[in-house]
Amino acid sequence: MEVSFTMLETAEQYIHGELSSHARSGKFLFTAVYDLHTIVVGLSLWTTLRNIYVQVQEPWLIMGDFNAILSLKDKVMGTQVQEYEIRGFKEFTEDCNISKLPAVGRSFT
Repeated sequence: MEVSFTMLETAEQYIHGELSSHARSGKFLFTAVYDLHTIVVGLSLWTTLRNIYVQVQEPWLIMGDFNAILSLKDKVMGTQVQEYEIRGFKEFTEDCNISKLPAVGRSFT
């Protein structure tokens, strides 16, 4: 199946565009994310992604390395995380109705 991607917006931490299939008449928006993982920069990213969300009219797939966790229980190793450090990402996912898909395979690569 041949697929085409039209870039609509790009920045240091994300690429956003439209994916369409030539075999099917459907299209959807796709955003690939890489969060640089500082609280201040992350807050800016969450705000930008919220702005994309409010404009979305088609189905939207957003994926990538968010470098963030939704719950203190998600932290496995390393420095302990405080509630204020995860608040921005958690609020973003709630505000934009983002569904977390279950992981399959290795957790870390």
